[in-house]
Amino acid sequence: MMAVMYSTDVRTLDPDFTKVTPEEADEIKKAEESGFVDEADIDWDNLQRYAG
Repeated sequence: MMAVMYSTDVRTLDPDFTKVTPEEADEIKKAEESGFVDEADIDWDNLQRYAG
């Protein structure tokens, strides 16, 4: 018997699949509006400036 992989299985395993549910989109939006800091905005060579 041959195993069959359905498109939903592929979507579940695809790390590049980027759709989110409406609830997840709301959570992402709240996080971005509540002091979220983008990684590109962090000076990784001078982290001490962010302490306390």
